[in-house]
Amino acid sequence: MARFRKNGKFNRKINFVRSSKMKYMNKICTEDHVYGKFTDNLQDDHGIIINCELDVGASVTVLNDPSHDDCWKEGRRVVELLHLAENLFCKMCTCPLQLLDTVGERKYGLGSVLYIPCSSCKACNSVETGKRNGKGAFLVNSKAAIGMIHAGIGSTHVNNFLSDLNVPLVNPSTIKKKENEVGKKIHEAAIESCKTVQQQEKNLSNGKIEVSFDGGWQKRGSGWHSDSNTGHTSMIGSITGKVMDFSLRSRVCNVCEYHQQRKEIVPAHDCSKNWYGSSKGMEPDMAVEMTHNLKDSGCQIQVLHADNDSTTTSRMKVDFDDLEKKDDQNHVKKGFSKKLYELSKKFKELKHPDVIPYMVRCFLYAVKENTGSVENIQLALKRMVLHIFGDHTLCENAEWCTYANDPFNFK
Repeated sequence: MARFRKNGKFNRKINFVRSSKMKYMNKICTEDHVYGKFTDNLQDDHGIIINCELDVGASVTVLNDPSHDDCWKEGRRVVELLHLAENLFCKMCTCPLQLLDTVGERKYGLGSVLYIPCSSCKACNSVETGKRNGKGAFLVNSKAAIGMIHAGIGSTHVNNFLSDLNVPLVNPSTIKKKENEVGKKIHEAAIESCKTVQQQEKNLSNGKIEVSFDGGWQKRGSGWHSDSNTGHTSMIGSITGKVMDFSLRSRVCNVCEYHQQRKEIVPAHDCSKNWYGSSKGMEPDMAVEMTHNLKDSGCQIQVLHADNDSTTTSRMKVDFDDLEKKDDQNHVKKGFSKKLYELSKKFKELKHPDVIPYMVRCFLYAVKENTGSVENIQLALKRMVLHIFGDHTLCENAEWCTYANDPFNFK
C-alpha cells in the first residue's frame, strides 16, 4: 500500500484520504447541531457558492446497509419453525409477510434477522429465525456450544461440520464466548448433581459408604513417562453407580503463558492453572481432596476401591486411618494379565493367543465366586492351576467348571 509523507512522518494512504475528507468537512460545516429549516450560502475551496437547505421533517432516502444483500438465498439456516411462523406478520398493519420478499439478512452466529417489507404498507419488518434470551443473544448459539462440549470437539470442528452442511460459519470468538458461559452453568449443575447422589448413596449404604476411585489424563502415560499437563478424577458410589464428586488439575494456562512470553503483567482472569507439581502427583492429591469434601458434606467414606497405586494409598492413610482399601477388579485383572505377558517372553507355552485370556478368565472366576473369604480364594486359585492342566479333582464345588456335566466333550 502506498504511503504519503506528512509533517515529516509516513502515513498510510487510507489514513491520508480520511484526514483530507474530514478537513474538507470541517471547513464546510461552520456550526454543530443546527436544527430547523434554513437557507445559507457557503463557499467551497474553489469559491463556488453552495446553497444548503435542511428540513428535519423532510423525507430522506437512506442507503441500504452493506450487510443487506441476497446472500439469504444461499445455503441453509437453523430455524425454529414455530417462532418464525408466529412472527411472519407486519408490525404496522398485521398483514402476513412472505419469505420470498426478503431483502436482506443479518447473521448473529447461527441465528439470523431477516428484513422483509410488507406488501401492503411497505414497512420493512425484522423477523428473527429463533428465540433470544433476555440479553438479546440467540439461544441457538448457546446450544451449539453445549453440543460442542458434549461431543468433545472445538470451534474448528464445528465450522467444518457446518461448512459441509452449507450452513454459514460461526465466528470462533462467538463460540468461545458461549462456551465460557455454558461451562460455568454445567459446572454448577454438576456440583448440584453430586450433592444429590451423595445423599442417595448415604441413605442406601446403611452407614458404610463404598466408592470407586480412579484418575485419568489427556495425554496417555507409559511406564516411564507421565507428563500430561492436565488430569481428572472421580469418585463413584458402589450402590448408585453415579458420580459423587470430581476434581481436576492443570499445570498450564494459555492466558498466563501468553503474557509471560511477552514479559507483560498478567491481567485478572479465570486462571485454570492449579497444580505446580508432577503429573504423577495429581491423582493422590485429588483423592485426598475429594475424600475431605465428602467428609465435610456429611458423607464420609469407609471403603475405597482403587488401583494398586501405593502413593495414593499412603497419602490417604495419613488423614484417614480407618479407611479400608480394596483393589479394583479391573485393575487386578490388568495387573495379572500384564505379569503373564511378561512371562510369555521366557515361556513359549504362553505365546498361544488363547492361553493367557483363558487363564485370566479362570482367575476372575475364582475371585468373583469367593469374594469376602480369603481361605476360599486361596483354595480357588490352587484349583485353577490344576484345572488349566486338565486335573479336575478339586473342581467339584466350582460352579464355573463344567467338566462334571460332560467329561468326554469338555475342552
